[in-house]
Formats: sequence, C-alpha cells, structure tokens
Amino acid sequence: MSVTGDGVNEAPALRPADVEDAVVDSTDVAKWAAHLVLTRPGRGEVMMALQASRRIVQTLTTSVVTVLARKIGIPLFLAGVVVLAGVVVTTPTLIVVLTFATDIATMTL
Repeated sequence: MSVTGDGVNEAPALRPADVEDAVVDSTDVAKWAAHLVLTRPGRGEVMMALQASRRIVQTLTTSVVTVLARKIGIPLFLAGVVVLAGVVVTTPTLIVVLTFATDIATMTL
C-alpha cells in the first residue's frame, strides 16, 4: 500500500504504509515520515525508485548466492579431492587448481 502526503495531518498515515512518499513542497514532518520524497511532478519518480530498488535487490541476491557457492563449493571440492585422489590440497599446484575451480563455479552463477 502506498500513501502520499504533503502535510502534518498526513504524517501519521504515512508511517504504517508499505511505501510512503511525500512531494517536494510538503512539510518537513511529512518528508521525515516518508521513505521517498518526490522532487518532480508525476509518479515517474516512484517508478524510477522501484526500478532502482529492484536492481539493488538483484545485485544483493547475486552477491549472496556467490558467497554461498564459494563457502559450500570449496569444502565440497576439497572433500572430493581427498576421496577421489586420496591427497589433501596442500601443494601449490593443487591450491591453484582449487582457485580456478571455485572461480569457474562463481562465473557460472
């Protein structure tokens, strides 16, 4: 639910809304209570804010998935090497292989 307000009497109604916005010439109380202050006439600002927030959520989701893939992928790779090859990754060559394997897994995401 979106609520738009420009005065002191709308400020209490702005707080419980999902999206609160105030226009640029509204009172300071309404601006303080709102999450979004519209600086130009029309609802185009709201659409731009929604698009920007969607980009931010997508970037954060990608970052979280990448971090989780690395955190899960490295132990799985090390366990697989120990099981299949019977060696522990301690030599420089095997550490380089580990680095490339995790980077390839990250790039596929």
